Amino acid sequence: MNPVSLFSLASFLAVFGGVFCYKRLMKRLENRIGQRDLTAEVLQKEQTNYFIQFSLVEVIPILLIILGFTQLESYVLSTTTQIVALVLLLALIGFAVLQVIGSVKQLNQQMKQANMDTTLIQSLGYVGIFMINSIPVISIIGLSLF
Repeated sequence: MNPVSLFSLASFLAVFGGVFCYKRLMKRLENRIGQRDLTAEVLQKEQTNYFIQFSLVEVIPILLIILGFTQLESYVLSTTTQIVALVLLLALIGFAVLQVIGSVKQLNQQMKQANMDTTLIQSLGYVGIFMINSIPVISIIGLSLF
């Protein structure tokens, strides 16, 4: 299979799976805020569950990335194909960033209404952005090796 297709598929699965896990985390935290039950310990427990779910979602994209890197030498691709794949990957990165920022803003508004500190949610947003976009960044690096 074409390495560009493998990198693109891995990025697609990683971004949409990662965003799904992140949205579930935010929904659980939102419920905790509604119950006024959000403490640092609860946040740590929810974050641990998120990391476990995220790692399970990332298994298939990581295998696709490895497969893509092993097939790099046997394919010669045109510049147009690389540019289209790069635009797709950048669009996926932009989508993930917008989804995480939207979720963080929504949760921050609820926390401000409940007179709670939003610092932990901000840092969780940065962690989410970097984790979700890790596979697309690796895919961009793989594309640059052609």
